[in-house]
Formats: sequence, C-alpha cells, structure tokens
Amino acid sequence: MYIETDFERKQYLFDPINNRKYYNRLQMLVHFEPTTKLDFYFQDEFWEGLDWTQEPSDSFDDLLKERAQQIRDKYDYIILYYSGGSDSHTMLMSFLKNNIFIDEIVVSNFYTGGENIIFKDLSLVVIPNLKKMHVLMSKTKITVLNLTPENFDNFITSNKWESSNFTGTLNSFRRLTLDELAQIGVEGTIRDRTRKGHIYAEFKPRIRVEGDDFYYKFSSKNLSIMSPYKELFFTTSDLPDLHLKQCFLVKNYIKKFHPTFQGECLESTPSTRQLLWEACRLPFNQAFQLDKNGGIFGNVDTTIINEESVVLQSLKQDRYNVYDNYINGLLKPILTETNKGLIDLKHKDVISLYKEFHLGT
Repeated sequence: MYIETDFERKQYLFDPINNRKYYNRLQMLVHFEPTTKLDFYFQDEFWEGLDWTQEPSDSFDDLLKERAQQIRDKYDYIILYYSGGSDSHTMLMSFLKNNIFIDEIVVSNFYTGGENIIFKDLSLVVIPNLKKMHVLMSKTKITVLNLTPENFDNFITSNKWESSNFTGTLNSFRRLTLDELAQIGVEGTIRDRTRKGHIYAEFKPRIRVEGDDFYYKFSSKNLSIMSPYKELFFTTSDLPDLHLKQCFLVKNYIKKFHPTFQGECLESTPSTRQLLWEACRLPFNQAFQLDKNGGIFGNVDTTIINEESVVLQSLKQDRYNVYDNYINGLLKPILTETNKGLIDLKHKDVISLYKEFHLGT
C-alpha cells in the first residue's frame, strides 16, 4: 500500500527466536509466531548516546521556535495535523508566534451523515477557533477532512491496514496522513508536492518517579505513530534537546509543586494529565474534549465515553454493516485467535514494552 521512501525504520518490536520485526502492535498480533521473548527498539544508538541527566540550557520557547524553523527549512510544503488538544495547539502556536509559515492545517473529523455531530470539540471549538486565527495566517490552507464510514470500511475490508501503522482503533485511522488516505481513495487528499512534511505533535513526556529518581519512559505503544510519512514535532533526533527539555520541565514541576508524587505521569489519568499540560504545554481550550480510548479490545465491549465509543455508537446506529465488519470481522477474530500472552487484559490492549532513561534526582 505505501510508497517506499528513504525513511529507515529504527523503531520496532523484534522476535529474536523467529528473527522477525514488527512495526506496529496489530501486525504483531496478526502474524505472531510462538516465542518466549520480545525486544523493543527505538532508535537505540541515538537516544542511548544522550546524557539524560543534563537539562538543556536553552529555554523551551527557544527550542519550540528552533524546531518550527527546522521543519520549515526541511520541507517545501508543511501540513500540520491539528486536533486542538494540548500537544497540537502548542505545536501550532510555535509556528504562529514566530511568524513561521504553515502551508496547510488538517483537522480529521469522522462524519456519518445528517445532523449527527460526533466530535463536539471539533465542531464547536477547534474549527471556529481556527477560522478566527486565520486572520494571522491568511495564506494557510485549512482542511477539515470528513472521513466517512465508507472510507473506514474500504480500509479494513481490503486489508490495506496490514502494511500501515493502523493499531486497530478508529482514532488511529483518523491519524493517517493525507498521502496514506489518498491511496485508499479518500477525496480531497492528493497534494502534488515533492517534499511534503506531515507534522504530528508527538510525544508527551511520560515521566516515572521512584523514590528520589526520575525516569523518562518510552512505550512500544507509540510505534503506532511512526511511519515513513510522519514527522514528529516534539520527539526527534533532529533536535533532541526539545524532548529532553520537556522531560525536565515535568521533572522540575513535580519537584516544585508535587514533591511527594510517586509513580507515573500518564495522559490517561486525569490528575497527571493536567500536570503534564501545566508543566510543558501552552494553554488551550479544553471544552468538549473526550478521553482517548483505552485499548483496541476495549472497543469490543465498553460503556466508557471516549473518542472511540462515540464513533462506535454512531456506526452501530447509522452504519451497522461497517460496525459489524469492524467489530466482528476484524477485532473479535484477532482477540480470539492471537496468543493470549500478548494481551493486557487489565487495560484491554496489546502488551506494551518500555525503554527507560534516567533523568537523575
């Protein structure tokens, strides 16, 4: 499905017994052979060569500006993927505050037809705010991409997902790039440019505190973001100081305001999510924002209201054939047939492996 590029995949799960690499977790579930060991690699030679105990001296604002300019210089055409959340809003403002031109901003919606508004945050907050900000970026193209049940059904029933970074969730489908969506026939996604940069606001710093020690924790779950098409804004070997700086911002914030904190700062936990926003993200409008989904198998049977469940409820009501193909045709067979040792039953998701880097005390 996907065009070959010069992207070198240095992030993957590796089965040393069967000598097989897996570039996303769903691929691992579908093609997994019996083994007793999995290893996780994430650009190991580069990141392991850094001094994680030394905070970069540059300010966070200066590093955000440097990263935005770096991306502008690298590509002929920049496409920012914007959700209005803390990460993408901080990324967007890094360009706007420094007068660095963005060619296009893409908001990925899911539309089942009629009067049904699935994502109120997009319809009532994000898109209106972008239109207001358009005064500051009048030459920037703003694209609201209304993905349809038919687009999704075509994607999963044709097995085009197998060679992609699709993780099994509707949210990961919404996070495909324009180039990827063009290859499955989604209208309005073709951009005739040679050096396009598809920019995603990843990653938040996941910090673990144990005693007096702080660690940055990178999860194999994040492999879903990596692809030959995507350029990550915050976490990149092109400017490692930006990622290191945000790790230290969280560390310093915890030491100052939450000195007794122990455990992990997770985006999925409301209290620590707020901590991450306050420590290393710019203010943003949180109105109507839904929780992310907790895992692909949570979609099979869930009563929790989140970004996945609101789409599933709409599909079940308005496009049951698509709902059936997704739940009963794709997810349930994988859940039934795969190696149960690969499933985290508590979180209803694929098991995650981790890399940890010591940030000192």
